[in-house]
Amino acid sequence: MLVALEAGAKERTMAQKVLAATGQNLYRCLQCAKCGGTCSRLDDADYTPRQLVDLILNDQAGAVYRSRTVRLCAGCESCQVTCPSGLNLKKVFSYVVEEAGAAGIRADLGPVDRRFVGAAFCPKSRSKWTAERSDPR
Repeated sequence: MLVALEAGAKERTMAQKVLAATGQNLYRCLQCAKCGGTCSRLDDADYTPRQLVDLILNDQAGAVYRSRTVRLCAGCESCQVTCPSGLNLKKVFSYVVEEAGAAGIRADLGPVDRRFVGAAFCPKSRSKWTAERSDPR
Protein backbone atom coordinates (compact mmCIF):
# COMPACT_ATOMS: atom_id res chain seq x y z
CA MET A 1 0.00 0.00 0.00
CA LEU A 2 1.55 3.28 -1.04
CA VAL A 3 0.63 6.38 0.88
CA ALA A 4 0.27 9.61 -1.05
CA LEU A 5 0.75 12.99 0.53
CA GLU A 6 -2.05 15.46 0.15
CA ALA A 7 -1.21 18.94 -1.10
CA GLY A 8 -2.08 20.49 2.27
CA ALA A 9 -0.21 17.95 4.41
CA LYS A 10 2.19 19.63 6.81
CA GLU A 11 4.51 16.83 7.78
CA ARG A 12 5.13 13.34 6.53
CA THR A 13 4.81 10.35 8.79
CA MET A 14 7.91 8.46 9.83
CA ALA A 15 6.99 5.59 7.49
CA GLN A 16 6.74 8.03 4.59
CA LYS A 17 10.14 9.48 5.44
CA VAL A 18 11.64 5.99 5.51
CA LEU A 19 10.03 5.19 2.16
CA ALA A 20 11.37 8.39 0.59
CA ALA A 21 14.90 7.90 1.95
CA THR A 22 15.34 4.15 1.55
CA GLY A 23 12.72 2.94 -0.90
CA GLN A 24 11.46 0.47 1.73
CA ASN A 25 7.67 0.50 2.05
CA LEU A 26 7.12 -0.67 5.62
CA TYR A 27 3.39 -0.93 5.01
CA ARG A 28 4.25 -4.20 3.23
CA CYS A 29 5.39 -5.74 6.53
CA LEU A 30 3.23 -8.74 7.44
CA GLN A 31 4.27 -8.64 11.14
CA CYS A 32 5.20 -12.34 10.83
CA ALA A 33 8.27 -11.99 13.13
CA LYS A 34 10.55 -14.04 10.86
CA CYS A 35 13.10 -11.21 10.88
CA GLY A 36 13.52 -11.49 14.65
CA GLY A 37 13.97 -15.24 14.44
CA THR A 38 17.02 -14.86 12.23
CA CYS A 39 18.60 -11.84 13.94
CA SER A 40 21.95 -12.77 15.47
CA ARG A 41 22.10 -9.62 17.63
CA LEU A 42 18.66 -9.91 19.23
CA ASP A 43 19.93 -10.99 22.66
CA ASP A 44 21.21 -7.48 23.38
CA ALA A 45 18.38 -5.64 21.62
CA ASP A 46 15.52 -3.80 23.25
CA TYR A 47 13.05 -4.38 20.40
CA THR A 48 12.72 -7.01 17.70
CA PRO A 49 12.85 -5.79 14.11
CA ARG A 50 9.10 -6.41 13.83
CA GLN A 51 8.44 -4.24 16.85
CA LEU A 52 10.58 -1.44 15.41
CA VAL A 53 8.63 -1.57 12.15
CA ASP A 54 5.44 -1.34 14.20
CA LEU A 55 6.81 1.67 16.08
CA ILE A 56 7.74 3.38 12.80
CA LEU A 57 4.30 2.71 11.34
CA ASN A 58 2.74 4.20 14.49
CA ASP A 59 4.96 7.31 14.32
CA GLN A 60 6.81 6.60 17.57
CA ALA A 61 9.99 8.32 16.38
CA GLY A 62 11.37 8.96 19.86
CA ALA A 63 11.34 5.28 20.82
CA VAL A 64 12.82 4.28 17.47
CA TYR A 65 15.61 6.87 17.64
CA ARG A 66 16.53 5.85 21.21
CA SER A 67 16.45 2.13 20.40
CA ARG A 68 19.64 0.17 20.73
CA THR A 69 18.41 -2.40 18.16
CA VAL A 70 19.03 -0.11 15.19
CA ARG A 71 22.60 0.48 16.36
CA LEU A 72 23.26 -3.23 16.98
CA CYS A 73 22.29 -4.26 13.45
CA ALA A 74 25.20 -6.23 12.00
CA GLY A 75 24.08 -5.63 8.43
CA CYS A 76 24.07 -9.36 7.66
CA GLU A 77 20.72 -9.02 5.84
CA SER A 78 19.46 -12.36 7.18
CA CYS A 79 16.20 -10.57 8.02
CA GLN A 80 15.79 -9.59 4.37
CA VAL A 81 16.41 -13.16 3.21
CA THR A 82 13.65 -14.53 5.46
CA CYS A 83 11.21 -11.62 5.00
CA PRO A 84 8.26 -12.69 2.83
CA SER A 85 7.87 -9.06 1.73
CA GLY A 86 11.58 -8.64 0.95
CA LEU A 87 12.06 -5.61 3.20
CA ASN A 88 15.66 -4.53 3.66
CA LEU A 89 15.76 -3.53 7.32
CA LYS A 90 19.49 -2.81 7.10
CA LYS A 91 18.66 0.25 4.97
CA VAL A 92 15.87 1.28 7.33
CA PHE A 93 18.04 0.95 10.44
CA SER A 94 20.92 2.84 8.81
CA TYR A 95 18.53 5.68 7.97
CA VAL A 96 17.18 5.74 11.54
CA VAL A 97 20.72 5.92 13.00
CA GLU A 98 21.57 8.81 10.66
CA GLU A 99 18.38 10.69 11.60
CA ALA A 100 18.93 10.11 15.31
CA GLY A 101 22.50 11.36 15.01
CA ALA A 102 21.36 14.45 13.12
CA ALA A 103 18.81 15.16 15.87
CA GLY A 104 21.41 14.54 18.59
CA ILE A 105 19.50 11.59 20.07
CA ARG A 106 21.53 8.86 21.71
CA ALA A 107 20.56 5.24 22.30
CA ASP A 108 18.99 4.22 25.58
CA LEU A 109 21.64 1.87 26.97
CA GLY A 110 19.85 1.01 30.20
CA PRO A 111 19.03 -2.58 31.13
CA VAL A 112 16.44 -4.31 28.99
CA ASP A 113 13.35 -5.52 30.86
CA ARG A 114 11.81 -8.09 28.52
CA ARG A 115 8.82 -8.74 30.77
CA PHE A 116 6.96 -5.78 29.34
CA VAL A 117 8.30 -5.46 25.80
CA GLY A 118 6.41 -8.47 24.42
CA ALA A 119 3.04 -7.51 25.85
CA ALA A 120 3.24 -3.97 24.56
CA PHE A 121 3.22 -5.02 20.92
CA CYS A 122 1.05 -8.14 20.73
CA PRO A 123 -2.61 -7.18 21.03
CA LYS A 124 -3.72 -10.81 20.59
CA SER A 125 -2.05 -11.99 23.77
CA ARG A 126 -2.00 -8.78 25.79
CA SER A 127 -5.16 -9.48 27.81
CA LYS A 128 -4.06 -13.04 28.58
CA TRP A 129 -0.56 -11.86 29.48
CA THR A 130 -1.76 -9.18 31.86
CA ALA A 131 -4.31 -11.50 33.47
CA GLU A 132 -1.61 -14.07 34.30
CA ARG A 133 0.83 -11.59 35.81
CA SER A 134 0.49 -9.13 38.59
CA ASP A 135 2.47 -5.95 39.18
CA PRO A 136 5.72 -6.97 40.97
CA ARG A 137 5.74 -3.75 43.01
